[in-house]
Amino acid sequence: MRLYFESASIVGTQVSTNYWWSDTASQVLANGTFTLTALIDPTTASWGDINGDPSGSYVTAFDAAANTIKDTGLSFGGGCFFVNGVGTTDGSGTFVLTSLTVS
Repeated sequence: MRLYFESASIVGTQVSTNYWWSDTASQVLANGTFTLTALIDPTTASWGDINGDPSGSYVTAFDAAANTIKDTGLSFGGGCFFVNGVGTTDGSGTFVLTSLTVS
């Protein structure tokens, strides 16, 4: 799972740059307690848009999105498809989110 955010629709930007996933704030789902933390900064933190383009290549678009965040949360995709879902082979998985803080 990994952190993501979505911005409000920004006139004049590509739709793909309204959605960003943290490349570094991620965790393989397993038993235990985990904390994910990420800077929302296009050059010191690694983020990817819906096309997998790096935030460092789209600093202006990333900054515009980061200044108009409308949703934030966790994404359960994997590999290079962060937006895809997750499941279990036998249906026995449980996920409990006890806290989500944005500051």
